[in-house]
Amino acid sequence: MHARRTMPATILAMTCVVGLAGVGQATPAAGKEDLVTNGAFEPEPDYWWTTGATTAETVEGRARITVPDRTSAPWDSMLGQGGLHLTNLAVYTLSFDASATVTAKVRITVQSHLPPYRTVLDRTVTFAENTAGHTLRFLAMPGIDATQVTFQFGGRAKGFQATVDNVSLRPTGSPIPGVPAKPSASSRPGAKPADTPVARPSSASPPAGATTSSPAIKVPPASPGEKFYTDPMNNAAAWVREHGSDPRAAKIRTAIASQAGGRWFGAWSGDIGTAVRTYVDAAAATRSTPILVPYNIPDRDCGGASAGGAAGSDAYRRWISDFAGAVGDRSAIVVIEPDAVANVDCMSTQGRDARFALLRYATEQFKAKAPNAKVYLDGGNAGWIEPTAMASRLARAGVANVRGFAVNVSNHKTTADSAGYAEKVRAALPNGGARTANYLIDTSRNGNGRANGVWCNPAGSKLGKPSRAGTGGAEYELWIKVPGDSDGPCGIAPGVAAGTFDPNLATRLIDGS
Repeated sequence: MHARRTMPATILAMTCVVGLAGVGQATPAAGKEDLVTNGAFEPEPDYWWTTGATTAETVEGRARITVPDRTSAPWDSMLGQGGLHLTNLAVYTLSFDASATVTAKVRITVQSHLPPYRTVLDRTVTFAENTAGHTLRFLAMPGIDATQVTFQFGGRAKGFQATVDNVSLRPTGSPIPGVPAKPSASSRPGAKPADTPVARPSSASPPAGATTSSPAIKVPPASPGEKFYTDPMNNAAAWVREHGSDPRAAKIRTAIASQAGGRWFGAWSGDIGTAVRTYVDAAAATRSTPILVPYNIPDRDCGGASAGGAAGSDAYRRWISDFAGAVGDRSAIVVIEPDAVANVDCMSTQGRDARFALLRYATEQFKAKAPNAKVYLDGGNAGWIEPTAMASRLARAGVANVRGFAVNVSNHKTTADSAGYAEKVRAALPNGGARTANYLIDTSRNGNGRANGVWCNPAGSKLGKPSRAGTGGAEYELWIKVPGDSDGPCGIAPGVAAGTFDPNLATRLIDGS
């Protein structure tokens, strides 16, 4: 295949960064208020609740949890506490000591107490016979009313006993500057939810009544002084927070994690209206332009490394409509469905018709609901589809409804080669498209151009110019892909799945090696 293949890392966009377990006693952060009540479980496990047939009692100064037999899912056997008060975009540390009578994988979450039980921390930790201290760090995301911590022991045919002690949840970092810090609403301390929590990423439909905007006004052109939003949860930043002592961390923080670029949205984003609205609100609070990439088209990637997407056409129409509605009248840059226009050769005629109909629908939704957003279809790259053919496909996909098209998304072609290709595509657009369509170039990994004809994690690639207004014919030169995210298990990262951040890939991009 000629295009990049990528999807966000298995860490969900809403999920925090965590640390590794250590042996011995967990050490709470000093001098900070503990949000957990009775984390020592003395004299009894007051304020803590359990679910199903699970029981908890204090034995020798620790909570002993008895997990029943035949639990089919982690949340079928839980210990938990509600009443948390988190501050948006602040860093927290959850620490605890734990052991078990058998080696068991236990799911730890900090989550909302109501459906769809969205998480800001979702981590699987191994409990062993010897007591070990565990320290998990995470970022509290706005839009997720996380009010409870859970230990989820279920999903096993045979029951066992576990011990938990010294549970502490404390703030360990300041909110991100410029973003309003609004404490989450919460229930009373230790309150048990009305229904059994299910700490799963939500794929539920967004709330009805998505907001539509007033008639569009003319969107101003790119400005050399335009500021772009840096995603505080990008995969590079997440890795740096988790591995701050790694000798590569400082280089990755400066060269990649702190740079503005695209946030990709898909099924992993949970409720798409909430996810998008939260993100553009955070960008607006810093007076910067967010770059958003919807990536959920059905039959995505023709079954390749980034296969997936919405379950069908109707599901996608709801999803993309709510995406556009959540952007609303705020300024934003949107690149619609990378590869979706170019990567149709695997499809039947009927499949192609359905694909282009969905893309056209997407452009119509953004035109109607996000009048101040600059929206671009994806136009492939200079080494893939012939310019005249690409122009025809873009026209069919509804490019006339949006700002224009993007090229080189997640690819490695130089800015000059990409601009040359885009100019040819633009010249071939029908019905005056050559006069009106703009284009942008993804420069995230094109500093050295393409390496030896390899698109997937090639050696010798290098970071391109950071996000900025275009310097030639392009309206923008932006980092759409997060550098360091793998294209798939291939090239110089044969064991790294698509969308997973790899520090070796990142450092080689920084060095151009």
